[in-house]
Amino acid sequence: MSRDPDPTLGERDVRFMAMLGELVVGDLDREREQELLYLALSELIDTDNVDVAYQPIVDLRSGDCIGVEALSRFPDSFGPTDQLFAEANSVGLGPELERLAIRQAWFALERLRREQFRAFNVGPEALLELAGRAQLRTDLPLRQLVVEITERPMTRHGTSR
Repeated sequence: MSRDPDPTLGERDVRFMAMLGELVVGDLDREREQELLYLALSELIDTDNVDVAYQPIVDLRSGDCIGVEALSRFPDSFGPTDQLFAEANSVGLGPELERLAIRQAWFALERLRREQFRAFNVGPEALLELAGRAQLRTDLPLRQLVVEITERPMTRHGTSR
């Protein structure tokens, strides 16, 4: 590589340089996409932009609502919820997004009757936070919490963003 032209370079050299340029541009494009995703997710988390849908769990014999499952709902522009959590993990914001979802679901679930259970879908790391919150609540028996551990991968410690 040089700033001075080399008349001995041929078509093969030009193709190699073009391929090299495409690789660099591709990497820059992916990096920019990740940065834009990080910024969009940061704003979503900072503004608490999550709704929670409560799916009733009904006893088929009695017809009584015996509990609810809290399901996070994000703006449509982010796509399916499971994809959003995967993308959040890919840019280092998985734990923050999961905390937001749990926090929003937790407050509304306080309105349930004592005999109704509360169900959450959580990743392995968020389970620790949920357990900590539950221990702080002496008015909520732990037997009323039902937790489904999702397949979301745990983030590596040291991931920063």
